[in-house]
Amino acid sequence: MLQSCPPAPALTPISAVNCAQIFDQIVMAFFQRTQSAAPFANEAALKTLSNWDTLIAAADSTKIIYTPAFSSANIAESEALTQGGNDNTTFNGIPEYYGEGFAPFVGVFKNLPSTQKVQLSALSAESIASATGVARLSVFLVNRHGQIIHNNLKGIPCYNFRISSTGTQGLNSANTNTIGFVLPPNWDDSITVSTPDFDPFTDL
Repeated sequence: MLQSCPPAPALTPISAVNCAQIFDQIVMAFFQRTQSAAPFANEAALKTLSNWDTLIAAADSTKIIYTPAFSSANIAESEALTQGGNDNTTFNGIPEYYGEGFAPFVGVFKNLPSTQKVQLSALSAESIASATGVARLSVFLVNRHGQIIHNNLKGIPCYNFRISSTGTQGLNSANTNTIGFVLPPNWDDSITVSTPDFDPFTDL
């Protein structure tokens, strides 16, 4: 965990909270290969349907694809990375804190046809980190209100996308496929929730 040295003369003030930030239920995702520059010039551009249509129709690395709706989405909180503590391996037995771990995302598709399952599985190869640890895949999340959750006009970096084989509990139950990927420890440092001028569920 990198720290500024020497430290600032005083602690950094914490701003007053004027507006709460709530993600609510996440039900859909857009994926794009990670871009060096944001694919949208500003928030107004991100809210405009024609700009999404252009990226969805693109035939190069800027192309955006989107998933069918899913349920049971959950982003777990990151966990502290520590070493030692309460023993002789650290000074005064104080645990050593080394930052936060990656945050896992999971969601569940119900009754997903095989064609879409195979298409989704192609994201696994796209999301494996390169030798330098750079995320090659980014995700825009969409909640049940159609709001888009983004990282300063870019997708949120994600790693190790997976989709499970199909599960079923038999009589009167849905088929299920679990998807999962991990988000960096600081994935939420520059997050904005934007309400677009279109409905992502019906207009694309």
